[in-house]
Amino acid sequence: MPTEAAPKEPALAAQAERIIATFSRGGHEQIAMAVIQPAGPFLDSVGEALRARTHVFVDRDGQELCLRPDLTIPTCRLHLACHPGGNRLARYCYHGLAFRYQPGGATPNHPTEFRQSRHRIFCCLRSREGGRGDTRPHPRSAPRNWVRTD
Repeated sequence: MPTEAAPKEPALAAQAERIIATFSRGGHEQIAMAVIQPAGPFLDSVGEALRARTHVFVDRDGQELCLRPDLTIPTCRLHLACHPGGNRLARYCYHGLAFRYQPGGATPNHPTEFRQSRHRIFCCLRSREGGRGDTRPHPRSAPRNWVRTD
């Protein structure tokens, strides 16, 4: 898979390093995801409306791929690949490029290529309604009828 180039502006690169270092000191695992991702998970979760703003192409085997329009879904996919049950607390931080097609062309407020620095915490949640609970991974900000169990 292609590797990412360093930010063109040294100040942005330094800021990203500080952000990632802060999360790493706080116990987050720094991760990096491939720039080229399967298009299906993005289109399934956000819908076909995203297709118009995503750089989608087909590989030699007929699989739809895309330049990642966001880093959240690749982070979820990585978490599930590392923890197939998804029921393990994990803290991740990342910094990387995301890509969106801008029909009217790129502007300062709507670039076609931009960087995201974020953190995600996955934990196993159980329903307040009781029972055995839902062991799917949930981002930390969950709907009101869910509670954290970690």
